[in-house]
Amino acid sequence: MFFRKKKEIDDQFSSYQNRETLRYDTDAGITIDGFEGEGLLKNISVPGLCLESVTYVEITPKERYKIKIIPTPLAHIEPFEVRAEANWIKSSELAFEAGFSIIEPSQDKTSSIKRYIEFLKVHNR
Repeated sequence: MFFRKKKEIDDQFSSYQNRETLRYDTDAGITIDGFEGEGLLKNISVPGLCLESVTYVEITPKERYKIKIIPTPLAHIEPFEVRAEANWIKSSELAFEAGFSIIEPSQDKTSSIKRYIEFLKVHNR
């Protein structure tokens, strides 16, 4: 039973890795409403994001969370929040990762996401 469940999780994780929309690597900080501590925004696109932490965070797939993104100061973009739905989680002894679909950006937040992605496109070459 354990191996079957782990395989299902790995299959789900793989399907999210084969996405059509490019995500851009980043080292922005993030906080998740209701949880102590910070993590890193591993990558981002308009429809989704992936976070990474060295500590385990109790994230449940299909649940919605408010995530505050703290862009690098070099981007000159103020921190902004998005509501996102967890799609998958992956945990090991060294790191915790979770993938999210952005479900509720306001127009201003969408603008912040797009501006940050444009910044990342230029600086990730």
